[in-house]
Amino acid sequence: MYTIDNINKKRRLKKIDLDCNLEIEEGYTYFFAGHDKNIAELFDILGSFTTKYKGDFLNGVDEKKSVLDDPDLKSQVAFSTFLQDYNSSMKVKKYLKLKKKLNANFDEQFMNSVIKDFAIDDYAKLSDLKDDYCNIVLMASALATNKKLIILKNFDISDKKLSLQFMDVLKNRQEVIRNTILITAPIVEEVFFDNLIVMKNGRVEFTDTKHNIISKAHIIRGPKETIEAVNYKKIMTRNSDGIEDEIKIYDDITEGQYDLLQNNGCSIEPLPVDELITMIEEGEYEKTFRTEIVG
Repeated sequence: MYTIDNINKKRRLKKIDLDCNLEIEEGYTYFFAGHDKNIAELFDILGSFTTKYKGDFLNGVDEKKSVLDDPDLKSQVAFSTFLQDYNSSMKVKKYLKLKKKLNANFDEQFMNSVIKDFAIDDYAKLSDLKDDYCNIVLMASALATNKKLIILKNFDISDKKLSLQFMDVLKNRQEVIRNTILITAPIVEEVFFDNLIVMKNGRVEFTDTKHNIISKAHIIRGPKETIEAVNYKKIMTRNSDGIEDEIKIYDDITEGQYDLLQNNGCSIEPLPVDELITMIEEGEYEKTFRTEIVG
């Protein structure tokens, strides 16, 4: 278990206002989403790329040790971002050779397969690669270290086909190695994750598993009286023309409620994750704790 233990930092000029507490179960992928610039600052702290903060990043259950202060735990963290971790004038081949030299468990076979599958010229300079391919090299090489914790800051592959292809690589790799992966990204749909964390103003606004999101986040459209007949469903938003309603909910739908809705002309669709994130950022999710349908 990893614990982000009251990590906080304030910086007036850069508008940093971070105050984060979070438990991270090992062996899963966590996607930190949202437009909060404090996420980048948090990742820099977790990756030991910034100082002057309070709180700690711990590992363990009963006896917790500081990942940031313990050399052994710190050596089990791989950090990848565009802004650090590489010399842009270095050739891909030399960069990977250096990564292998610095990481005893570097999986050269895995890395070579990525280079081949994405048709990357390993004699090219990193700076000469298109951004998408450069990012693939950096992130794949972090995965290839086989370290206990992989931090992928600024996952950004603009080409959708490449993005989906790399996410398959990440997913398959994580299923084999079972390490812990933290991701930030401006995209949503193409990101593989087990747990979603949405931050707002430097604080965790929402966290849940992908399984729960799939089972709870829905858009329901249909006759007003039918939707109102389903009691105590937590609503994020409701639109109505007086005859038909459209509600967006974050709650379980029982089998009986599902049958009632479908048998009376209602449609039930999954709420896209990017739309859920936007609604959380806009404060709509908070309404689910105080708004209910009265039947």
